[in-house]
Amino acid sequence: MSIRKVIVLLGVLGLSTACTSMRAPSESDPLEGFNRSVDGFNQVVDKAVV
Repeated sequence: MSIRKVIVLLGVLGLSTACTSMRAPSESDPLEGFNRSVDGFNQVVDKAVV
């Protein structure tokens, strides 16, 4: 891979992450309990696999 391609790739990646933003969490999430249980399950599975 040429140095020019690496520079272009790093530039594109850098600009694409600048477009993301964090939104404030919604105060009224009706599925918060379910989401937290799924996240807990995923964390356990991730630790077991890794």
